[in-house]
Amino acid sequence: MFAGEVELLLDKLVEKNLLDPAESQEILIQTREEMKKSMVKGDLRTRYQVDLATSSALPDRERMRMRLRIGFNTRIADNLSAGFGFATGAAKTYDVTGSTPVSVTVSDGEPRSTNHTFGDTFSKAQMMVDYGYIQYDPAGWITAYIGKFKNPVWQTTDLLWDGDLNPDGIALPMKFRSNNMDILINCGYFLIDEAHSSTSKEKSRDPSINVIQPVINKPLGTTNLKLGVAYYQTASVKGYKLDYSAKTNTGAGTPVIEYVCLNPSLDIKIPDVMGYTLNVFGDYVTNSATGSPVNQGNCVGIKFGSDKVSSKGDWELKLLQRYLEKDAWLDIFPDSDAYGGATGTKGMELMFNYGITANLSFGMDYYRITKIGSTDEAKDTKSLAQFDLVYKF
Repeated sequence: MFAGEVELLLDKLVEKNLLDPAESQEILIQTREEMKKSMVKGDLRTRYQVDLATSSALPDRERMRMRLRIGFNTRIADNLSAGFGFATGAAKTYDVTGSTPVSVTVSDGEPRSTNHTFGDTFSKAQMMVDYGYIQYDPAGWITAYIGKFKNPVWQTTDLLWDGDLNPDGIALPMKFRSNNMDILINCGYFLIDEAHSSTSKEKSRDPSINVIQPVINKPLGTTNLKLGVAYYQTASVKGYKLDYSAKTNTGAGTPVIEYVCLNPSLDIKIPDVMGYTLNVFGDYVTNSATGSPVNQGNCVGIKFGSDKVSSKGDWELKLLQRYLEKDAWLDIFPDSDAYGGATGTKGMELMFNYGITANLSFGMDYYRITKIGSTDEAKDTKSLAQFDLVYKF
């Protein structure tokens, strides 16, 4: 029962003289406090997706898909809470070699997908743990997360991080206020894999990535400026075979370098442009750990429409142009809808979202991505169209 429904019930009891007004107010306050301890939220998305073939001789691939996510947050004690969530996900298939090679499917969710594809004779959708963490707030300016959590790094685009990726490890976001400006410092230590099978001490260290990202958020009159610079450094990634690699970095799934990346991000928000909000934003990345000339990337975009699609009639239109060179970033992290999360790619993305009701929206997303330096773009271009209905609860 929601707090609003509780309040209506208490009012009726007061009207019928079954409850004193002071007692009613006390019960309502206690109810709201208890509800703050535990919160439930989630969303359900149904999707029609078509992968458009680049050759007239090949058919398009059409799929119906579903995503269900449910998240819980509960307060354990003062300054201490826990959160966990579940989501649909795709299974992973291992090829086991031996005298007779076989494929084995295991319930090990794809980190960059929460989709369940319809088919396979009405098979059940797999529900997996999407995140689970302990949260500690020792002071108003710092929070600590340990476990599997939402990505704490501020992102203007999904050039570097797929939106479904929830890192494992520790995060320490900090927030300060100074001279009408918010100052954020996001710190994280993310484990990438467990190196459990090597006999070499050096190679048995777990591959990981560290990040620190200062961010400023400052109003400039009616305009708002948000600027951040993330610094990433990997450890023990060089020479390690990475799961879910798109195999487009130098080394094709087994990096030959560590990654030391600098990632500035910018968002300029201008309200009341013809009655709507205009955002201009972008990301840039450069990897200084390699002498390779293909070590940079960028993504710029523009969004126009409602500030948020949260009510009936709200809408937004977004256009992005991306360019990500081969060794600019690890190919296990970028948006999986953009050429399978590959590096060495470039292209555009066009999105439209419309609010049907306060909790239900319709969305369209179109990608057209090709390989950088391709001599046959007709062959190397991948187009993807998605049509979504999303219900939030």
